[in-house]
Amino acid sequence: MTRYEIAKEVGYVFQYPEHQFIEAKVFDEVAFSLKVRKVSLEEIEKRVTNILKLFSLDKYASSNPFILSQGEKRRLSVATMLIVEPNILILDEPTFGQDEQNSRYIMELLKKLNEKGKTIIMITHDMNLVAKYAKTVAVMSNGEIIFNGTVEELFERDDVMNEAKLFPPPLIRLSRHIMIGGIYGVTPYGYMNATGLTPVSEWNIYVDPEAAKIVFNSGMNITAIGIDVTTIPSAEFKREHVAKLAQVDTNVTRFATKAIRYIIDRGFPMHLHDPMAIMATTTSSLFKFTKLKVDVEIKGELTLGQTVTEHRLRFKWGEDKPEITVACDVNGPALIDLFIKRIQSLK
Repeated sequence: MTRYEIAKEVGYVFQYPEHQFIEAKVFDEVAFSLKVRKVSLEEIEKRVTNILKLFSLDKYASSNPFILSQGEKRRLSVATMLIVEPNILILDEPTFGQDEQNSRYIMELLKKLNEKGKTIIMITHDMNLVAKYAKTVAVMSNGEIIFNGTVEELFERDDVMNEAKLFPPPLIRLSRHIMIGGIYGVTPYGYMNATGLTPVSEWNIYVDPEAAKIVFNSGMNITAIGIDVTTIPSAEFKREHVAKLAQVDTNVTRFATKAIRYIIDRGFPMHLHDPMAIMATTTSSLFKFTKLKVDVEIKGELTLGQTVTEHRLRFKWGEDKPEITVACDVNGPALIDLFIKRIQSLK
């Protein structure tokens, strides 16, 4: 194929939009490829106007591309390629510089093009995009392809992910963890012990030998977080946090605000037990961790005998007690800010 023939079939969107701008006006930038193809002026006017509206760039038609925001430049760079409707579109970091709403808009647009038969190739380090939109994946490291397969196969290959310095999405990381709730502090012997007033359902691995064997022999990462961490005062959701949450008005924030206010107005502390447990495995930078050995409850002293029967006394760790990761502290203000932002981002 000649260069001209390749250019008709393939469109390439640079990671840094400025590297592909050649005109002094946004309208002319989008129209350039059509002019080269000798499209009529009437057709150019129609198609460029439509695509600028599609990407919310119509008000910048007479502006210089270089004065746009980074997000606007990215949308313009995509528009300049889509205007000629190539059969193959290659995008280097397609959501670079975009907020969540614009990122979703661009990706859904690309998804629709793919469904119409267009080939979309993304170059990205964003594994969230890969997990949500990709069908097949090729991974490169040091100039060589080290993997070519499905998304599901890639996320099972820790060796490939590590070599390419890629990180699975939070949900994938979470699915590989076992989160244990209900632990509290350390025994005098340096072991992690079960205590506190946590619901009995969370004690099973401590009092049930079969459940414990499944958990500790699973080969999965095990992270524990205790009620002494989830009840740290700085991590308690309060009225001022509710007011901040309500600053973004969506169906989700309205529902969350109403539910949280209901709890606080009745005098109950709003501790983020479950969100904190999830964040301990997906956003570990908010926490401090330590390694502790597990001390299993077998006498029923802490659970007052609930779910504990005599046959469970057969369960003996001996001296070889398993060691797991335990969240021992949390950055409460940062956790609450992130919690609020994640609720506000939901639609």
